[in-house]
Amino acid sequence: MRFRFACLLPALIAVAASLSGCEPAPEEFSTLQPIFFASVNLFDDKARQELPLFEQRMDRMAQALLGRLDRGELTDPAARSEAGRALLYAAFVYITTHHAVEDGYMSLAEATSPHRFAAQPDDAAELLARMQHAAQLLSRASELLPDDARLRNELLSTRFNQELFTGTISQETLDAWIAEAHRDRFGLFTTILLFRDPALFPLDSPHMERLLDVACSPSPIGFDCARMGPPPAPGSMEPRWLTSKVAGPVLLSDLLIKRAEVLLARADRDPAAAMPVLGEAMGRVQVAAGALILALINVEDDDLAIYPAKDTLEARQGRIEQIRAAVGARLAGMPTPPPLPEAKQYYAGRTYRAAYQCAACHVARSDLPASFLGVPK
Repeated sequence: MRFRFACLLPALIAVAASLSGCEPAPEEFSTLQPIFFASVNLFDDKARQELPLFEQRMDRMAQALLGRLDRGELTDPAARSEAGRALLYAAFVYITTHHAVEDGYMSLAEATSPHRFAAQPDDAAELLARMQHAAQLLSRASELLPDDARLRNELLSTRFNQELFTGTISQETLDAWIAEAHRDRFGLFTTILLFRDPALFPLDSPHMERLLDVACSPSPIGFDCARMGPPPAPGSMEPRWLTSKVAGPVLLSDLLIKRAEVLLARADRDPAAAMPVLGEAMGRVQVAAGALILALINVEDDDLAIYPAKDTLEARQGRIEQIRAAVGARLAGMPTPPPLPEAKQYYAGRTYRAAYQCAACHVARSDLPASFLGVPK
């Protein structure tokens, strides 16, 4: 009998702990940071299933840090900076989960279980409450890292996500994101990512035309679309970051193709004024094709072949050629030019959306330093 009781004791302790609401001890950020981007990789089924648990692990770590900050225990500047980074990462998990719902990688119920923040037992309310919680974490992180542009960027993301989920993006938020796009490449990429849905953000709306102007500008932030020539050899430009060598050109190519589709539709509605519109459309298609070729070449580099949306690039290239043929036929005056490729299902599907997942930029080879692939370091 004593032996049986000894065997049952650990199980009884575990049950008692669960009934009393005990949680595991918070982990250190130094333990969670190395596995962070693997844990928020929505391309991986296991990571996606375990994302709610990882979210809770990160939040326990963040709450422990906030407690230490409130008690005045973190006074060393280096420790406070590291705490700011930890809070940024903890908030970023909630933003990743939010995008997973928007892009169909997780259901609303999967992303919000278990409910931890909303007062009412409603999945939509829980998702919004999580964005508000992320904003609170980012605000505290901003106190510790006032010069970190990523914090301003991600805090604005929480506002954008809340407004989009409730159905109305304010003009103030739209203007703020265009300002972010002007600020640096990180801001430009993030703006293109957030405005990825052409059904919500058509490329003939004023703010999207402003975004296109930034992306194609000759400034250090833009890609100078007017001068884009043949793609350079894979190793001819340094540093070889996934964000600038593969993911960035893919996002630029998509942006230009969406603009070309809008122009083609405009030309079809008003044939009498079609020629200048079709001329712009062909220019956009040519640059989009060049940007995608650059990505296709670079993704064959051993250092960049880990791009997780690699298998979507050929489909993008085929679609560009369909649109190029449609523009060319109209410019040539063909009486029955080919139609545009299907758009609604394509832009809602994973072939398109895969390039806009966090893991498309934030993924690392185990044999490379963490600083190799861009931001966040």
